[in-house]
Amino acid sequence: IPNIQEGETFWLVDPLDGTKEFLNGTDEFTVNIGLVQRHKAVMGIIYAPALAEKFSGICLESPSKPLFEKEVNVITSRHCRNVTLPENMVATHHVECGSSLKFCRLAEQKADIYPRPGRTMEWDTAAGHAILKSKGGNVYTADWEELTYQKSNFANSNFVALSGG
Repeated sequence: IPNIQEGETFWLVDPLDGTKEFLNGTDEFTVNIGLVQRHKAVMGIIYAPALAEKFSGICLESPSKPLFEKEVNVITSRHCRNVTLPENMVATHHVECGSSLKFCRLAEQKADIYPRPGRTMEWDTAAGHAILKSKGGNVYTADWEELTYQKSNFANSNFVALSGG
């Protein structure tokens, strides 16, 4: 892990996000490149080579706090299916997806919410977070604060990603 000075601008690169998907022979693995500035994800590029899909986004300002819909379309990882939705939300549709493509599907408004319990790393989320923000969505901690970057161990806590739709 590099020694990054407090508040420094830096890149987070994950050359193979979705390792389990890749090893299992699915198409849902990606290359993630995220730019972090002042603890916020500001630019992201995600490429899914097997699907020939690419996504990008730049967002220097954080979208406003989320407005909650009661009925939501949920997207989760195949490897993390047991999720709890925020209070008063009911899943009307559920789809599973690998790697950082979950953020891209939210940005495309093909899903409304991606709840993620358990540990992820900053390089797993920065690119998707920036892309999602560029489309009006965001990623929040359990306290409904925007997920931040440059933590000492680069580990994220539980989070909820919401589309901008």
